[in-house]
Amino acid sequence: MGISFIYVNFNTAEHIIKSIQSLLKLNIDFEYEIIIIDNNSSDLHILNEIADSAHVKKIFTKENTGFGRACNVGAEQSKFQYLLFVNPDIIFRDNPFPALIDFILENSNAGAIGGILLNDDGSFQYSYNSFPNFEWEISELFGSTNNLIEKKLSKIQNNKALQVDWLIGAFMFMKKNVFLKAGGFDDDYFLYYEDTDLQKKINDFGHKNYLLPGIKLIHGTKSSIKGESGNKVYNREMNKSKMIYLYKHSGFVKRNFIRIINIIRILSRVFILPLKLLMKKTGSEEFKILISNLKIYLQMQKYFFNGR
Repeated sequence: MGISFIYVNFNTAEHIIKSIQSLLKLNIDFEYEIIIIDNNSSDLHILNEIADSAHVKKIFTKENTGFGRACNVGAEQSKFQYLLFVNPDIIFRDNPFPALIDFILENSNAGAIGGILLNDDGSFQYSYNSFPNFEWEISELFGSTNNLIEKKLSKIQNNKALQVDWLIGAFMFMKKNVFLKAGGFDDDYFLYYEDTDLQKKINDFGHKNYLLPGIKLIHGTKSSIKGESGNKVYNREMNKSKMIYLYKHSGFVKRNFIRIINIIRILSRVFILPLKLLMKKTGSEEFKILISNLKIYLQMQKYFFNGR
C-alpha cells in the first residue's frame, strides 16, 4: 500500500516546505512519494531547497497551466494506488493516515475523503458544501453566506463520518482508480471549482464523498494570490469557473437564473459603492473588480445559451 502526495507550486515554495516538514514529522510507516508540480513559478530557488530523493519528485511546466491540469500531471506520474492532493498551505497537526486508510478500506463506495480545515487559532473553516444551488446564490445576493457555512459546520459531530456533496480541495484523499474513472480534473477550469466538478463526477457514478471529523488540518487561505492583483485573480477565476461548472452540470434554466442573480448582486454593489467610498470603507479598486465580474456574466455567452 502506498500514497502519492501531490502538491502544486505557484510561488508558494515556502509554504510547501513547511507543509512537507509537518508531514515528515508524522513518522510515516507506509510507502509514499511526494510529487511537486511547479507551474512556472518565480521562486524556484526556494523550491530547490527540497532535495530530490527516492521520496520526492519535482516536475516543471513551461507555463502556468492551472491547478487542475497540474494535479493531473502529478497523478499521471504517481506510482501508488492512493492519491492525496494537498494544498501548499496545509500543515499536518496530527497523523490522519490510520483513519483515512481504515475508512477507505472499510467503505468500498468511498470517493473523495477529507477532514476539517482549521484556522491558526484552531477555529473551524469552511470545509465542505452542497453542490452549487439557488440557496447559496441567493444568500450571496443578500450579503453573506456565513449562516449557511455555520449551518454546515453544525452538522459535524464528534468523530462520525459525514457524507457530503463535495469537500474543499485543500486536502483530498482518494483511490487512484476512482480519480481516473472520473476523468481526473477537468482542464477547462484554470482555478476554482475543479474540486467541485471532480467530486460531482465521482458522485454521479455512484461513489460518495466523506468528511472525517477526527482529521483536522491547519489551512492557510489564498497563499498563491495575495494583494490587490491576487484579489482580481480570485474574483475573475471564481466567477468564470462558476459559469463553466453550471454549463457542465446544470440545465438552461438553472444556469441562467443563477447568472441573473449574480448580475443583480454585482449591480447592487455598484450602486452602493459611492456611499462606501464616501465613508472610506472601500477603495476604487473594488469598482474595477465589480465591473470585471459583470463582464464575465454578460460576455461568456456560450456557457449561458449552448448545450442543455
